Amino acid sequence: MPNYVLPNPKDFNKVWYVSPDGDDSTGDGSKMAPYNSHIKAIQMAASGDGIFIQAGVYEAPHLVLDTYYRSVCFYDYNKKLAIWGENENTVINFDGTKGIRRDANLFEIPNAGTVISNMKINFIPGKSVSYSNAIFRWCNGNFRNLFIENKGTIKWSTCYYNDQLVAGPKATNCIFKCNGRYTSNYSGKGVWLNCVFDYSHGGGTFTNSLQRTITENDSVLKSLPVDLIDTGSPTILDPDNTRSNIGVCGGPYGWGFIALMYKSFIYLNGEYLKLTNCKWESVSDEPPNEILFKSDGMDGHHLLNRLSTVNDVVMIDRVSSVSDKLFNTKINLKKYYHLTDLGLM
Repeated sequence: MPNYVLPNPKDFNKVWYVSPDGDDSTGDGSKMAPYNSHIKAIQMAASGDGIFIQAGVYEAPHLVLDTYYRSVCFYDYNKKLAIWGENENTVINFDGTKGIRRDANLFEIPNAGTVISNMKINFIPGKSVSYSNAIFRWCNGNFRNLFIENKGTIKWSTCYYNDQLVAGPKATNCIFKCNGRYTSNYSGKGVWLNCVFDYSHGGGTFTNSLQRTITENDSVLKSLPVDLIDTGSPTILDPDNTRSNIGVCGGPYGWGFIALMYKSFIYLNGEYLKLTNCKWESVSDEPPNEILFKSDGMDGHHLLNRLSTVNDVVMIDRVSSVSDKLFNTKINLKKYYHLTDLGLM
């Protein structure tokens, strides 16, 4: 199997979890009690931590950074962080029309070591001037395998730096789709490697990047257009050890390849097993190859928490002509349960 390089929890001092089912007030950012917003996780994290935004659709709040100018979607507080999602399954919606400051920008990342990767971000520009609707404002960070799309009716700009001494964003294997709604940069440049744009913004250094119409196939590995396959930087390899693709399906973080990381089997008594209809079924006595992982691997099994927990489910009287009782407690079946004892009283 290829050697994948998605962020590994062991590489960080601590990993904070974000989930659509989480809660910023009652959660603690753990896997079992995640936060609901990436902003809360970033605020709690320390430099060197990781933040995993799990699959789901998020309506991102505005983070207000001063009394007049700045509100943003992502800000790292100058802490070195790794923030990643689950490719197209992690969707961040940021509505600039809801901002109460002059500007509503996607990213303000002052720390050059911060990496934000593997998400679909829908941006609705909501302000009247180009710099107020910029994707990147005062950025030094790294952006990998992001699909960023203009979902509004107002034009965006790519960069806004003004007089700030910043190096600019370093974007690798990203897609920028403005849908015809783009205005020139107010100021600033970036470094764009293996990226695809559907507009020409002319700001920065472009290497193995394309400007052309962006289609749905550009973000689907199995239907990737020929002009994106193995045409990226020769110094970057895809997980299959070939020359990198261009766009989000390329590089070590490439969409489609990484899905294999979320597949798994159980190895027991010399056999690889999968769970089928509540029974463990033998798949192979040899290490599974890539095709077998794709076809038979179990999704999400890496998130399994085998913790001993007692659920005391209360029963209540049912109001009817029949004298009996009903369970009156919901159990979150999005978690995995291994029942070892069931008692009825």
